[in-house]
Amino acid sequence: MNESIPRVEFIPLKPAVRLEGETRLEVLFRLHAPERERGRPRLNLGLALDRSGSMAGGKLKRALEAAAFLVQELGPQDRLAIVAYDDQIEQLLPSSPVTDKPALLARLRGVHHGGSTNLFEGWREAAYQVAQHLDPAALNRVLLLTDGLANQGLTQPEAIAQHVGELARRGVSTTTLGIGRDFNEDLLVLMADRGGGQFYFVESAADLPRIFAQELSGLSATFAKGVRLALVAPGVQVRLHNAFAEGPQGQYQLPDLIRGLPLELAFSLLLPPGPFRGELWLSWEDEEGRRQELRLPLALEAVGEAEFQGLPEHPEVLAYLAKLEVTRLRQEAVAWLDRGMFQEASATIQQAAPMLRTLAGHYAEEVDELQALSTLIEEDHLTARKRMLEQTLRNLKGRRGQA
Repeated sequence: MNESIPRVEFIPLKPAVRLEGETRLEVLFRLHAPERERGRPRLNLGLALDRSGSMAGGKLKRALEAAAFLVQELGPQDRLAIVAYDDQIEQLLPSSPVTDKPALLARLRGVHHGGSTNLFEGWREAAYQVAQHLDPAALNRVLLLTDGLANQGLTQPEAIAQHVGELARRGVSTTTLGIGRDFNEDLLVLMADRGGGQFYFVESAADLPRIFAQELSGLSATFAKGVRLALVAPGVQVRLHNAFAEGPQGQYQLPDLIRGLPLELAFSLLLPPGPFRGELWLSWEDEEGRRQELRLPLALEAVGEAEFQGLPEHPEVLAYLAKLEVTRLRQEAVAWLDRGMFQEASATIQQAAPMLRTLAGHYAEEVDELQALSTLIEEDHLTARKRMLEQTLRNLKGRRGQA
């Protein structure tokens, strides 16, 4: 196996198409980064740390511990900027190589809680520091941590997300971390979505160091960024099930490829009669910032109607379609919650019960999450809403668990 290119699995629901008459066929693609590591890429990070009044006590303490963990894990080949924000923005550390760790840790110990939350300006200052040292061969990312609402400066989610998306197109992604029950999850999910990063719901401040470690592990295992995919099939109607942005030339913009974390996406194809012939185009930036490309031929033979009807359906595709359906149910449940109709939200999640057996052999985490949700909705709907949005974004972006 070539260890410098991704491996692509092409899994159709059925192994053939109709010889006569149209075929509607669901197909699953699973993208694997090569397993062998070549040493992690350089990191160019900006940390925007909420120090508003609501962060007082354990939240700020844990946040600073997580920031200290980040400092300890980085090396002199990496760059780090740290910004603390409330209604004022303080640049604790301009973007610098991580060399004098004791000095960085001492600056973190000097952070104290303050006033209200100018989230956008905190993000923007950290983003500016990363963008000033943009490195095509590095991973350039802003980490935004907050426990509250954007209530100073620019506060409109769509306007903030527009800035985040513009920066992502320049090569700087954004990961958001929301702590507790009072932050605006719609804003943080939107920022992570437009920013090409992750969204983490941190239910307890005590989880922050672990989640920072998880994010850093995903960054360290990144094989490819700037991933683009197109399914080229003349005469075929193509519909993508996942929520990926489509570029001007019909290429979908995918998340980074992470070693050990397959990326899954599904298409619905409406095929004309006869054999299917197509091509998957995949391109990405490698660890040195060079553009690479893979073209994979796709083919399915055609059979008569009786034989087609008797063909088995692939269990992995059925499981993925079930996963997409329960993701849709989560979205519907969130809509019920927003109307204050908790029983309807719980009943919507319970509609997934018949799918649990299909999911269990392939997506055990889905089963665990769904079984916990219906009860949680009625006991703590704020927490349930945040969990569902985190899970929905993960699934629509093709992940099996967080990077």
